[in-house]
Amino acid sequence: MLNTSDSSMQFVSRNNENILIRLLQPSDYKTVSDYLNGLSPDSQNRFGPHPYDISSIEDFYSINSGRLDGYISIQISTGKVIGYSLLKYGLLDYERSRLEGYGLRLNAFADATYAPSVADEWQQFGIGFENFKMIIAVCKEKRIDRLFLWGGVQANNERAVNFYKRNGFVELGRFEYKGDNIDMMLLIK
Repeated sequence: MLNTSDSSMQFVSRNNENILIRLLQPSDYKTVSDYLNGLSPDSQNRFGPHPYDISSIEDFYSINSGRLDGYISIQISTGKVIGYSLLKYGLLDYERSRLEGYGLRLNAFADATYAPSVADEWQQFGIGFENFKMIIAVCKEKRIDRLFLWGGVQANNERAVNFYKRNGFVELGRFEYKGDNIDMMLLIK
């Protein structure tokens, strides 16, 4: 059940756990740091919008104040963070020229950038999908028309590429950054 007034949502995961997704608060920065540092090296390699230490997370949100929302997924019974995602309103400066190279006319007010992550042991239980549904609802509420993947998706991450395609993302093109990456975009209806 989505509650747009406080940007939260509760659901039951595929492994029958009650999960809460809610807007990140400054008091959550240490928990997010612990969550990120607890990811496998492979998962850490796939999620890199900011460094994982507390002061870097604080700086990141301070610098992007008002232009970025973080969301955490919490296992209600334990209070453990099992997912973390970012929704940036507008586009990242370093990605703008690459995205424009696909012939897109970018709009800082109607475009957003998304970076999701789910703890290794929680993947395949619907956490990412429910988080994605909430992000789409937030985008609709804020009149976002297009959603881009933050830094694209690594081409060798077949599970993620297939997830995005199943959920309406289209491939825009490929680029090289620490390996082969795919830029993907979703038109929000």
